[in-house]
Amino acid sequence: MVVQGFSVRPAQMDDAPRVLQYIDACERLEEREHFLSAYTVEDLHADWQSVSLQSDTLVIYDQDGRIAGYLIMPAFSIDAQGNAESEIGQFSGVHPGYRGRGIGALLLQHAEQWTQARAGARTYSISTHIAAYEQGAAALLEQHGYQCQGPSLYLMRLTLHEPPASSTWPEQVRVRSFVPRQDDDAVKALVEETFGAPFSNWNEVYLQRENFDPSLWHLAESSNGLVGVILSEPHPTIGCIDKLGVRVDWQGRGLGGALLLHAFNDFYQRGFKRVDLFVEPENQAARQLYERIGMRIARQYDLYTKTVSVPEHHLYTRR
Repeated sequence: MVVQGFSVRPAQMDDAPRVLQYIDACERLEEREHFLSAYTVEDLHADWQSVSLQSDTLVIYDQDGRIAGYLIMPAFSIDAQGNAESEIGQFSGVHPGYRGRGIGALLLQHAEQWTQARAGARTYSISTHIAAYEQGAAALLEQHGYQCQGPSLYLMRLTLHEPPASSTWPEQVRVRSFVPRQDDDAVKALVEETFGAPFSNWNEVYLQRENFDPSLWHLAESSNGLVGVILSEPHPTIGCIDKLGVRVDWQGRGLGGALLLHAFNDFYQRGFKRVDLFVEPENQAARQLYERIGMRIARQYDLYTKTVSVPEHHLYTRR
């Protein structure tokens, strides 16, 4: 499939500034007068370290070199039943100024071909998360066989108009910044314990990123070691909280709220204008904690999936 007047190729590292302009244009459409640029070239470079640009990305650009569409496929796996799964990555989509020209359909076609090439004769599914306000994208996905599975993420936000409240720490807890190489294993283990899953892309996304700032990782310790962490990322004017973890035997003592307020105050003193974080809808305890300290849902993301079954003759051929 070709869209007249546009060219298609894999992304290259020097495309990052133009891809960033595309991302900002999409965000500005929703945020309007409240728009703040949330991402940097360094963020994109960090995202791209965990994929092959040549095989896992696509950019569609006009005759002047402006990015009209972008696709990244960051994940492919095979489940216990032998079915293949892939994900259309964050920021994939079409520039607001180029919608309605078939670019979105081309991106979806490429995503399916990318998945099919890796799945072989297996049944496969593709998933993507889109903002609930993106009605055009939702309609396009449904036209191509995707089904909405309901809310998958909430973006929660706090605007820093004034100094946040101070933290009240549990007794015998002290806080300090992360020390690279010294604290790696303990922090990684605590996050994995909290979330019950591997801390994927540890090196690529954090320790090797160009704008990694260890002073934005706050560690809470007691006499028997690390008991809580809050890991944040710097963006131009926004503090983004990526991980909040509290050791199981320390949960319910107010440590999570204290770490959040500590991070909020750090952001405020650095001049950041707001704080963002994501939470899954089923994690009601975390959402209630965020709301108690002043955060509100700013955006809902919905999960769309498409499953493609293997034709019977393919199964027969494999035997």
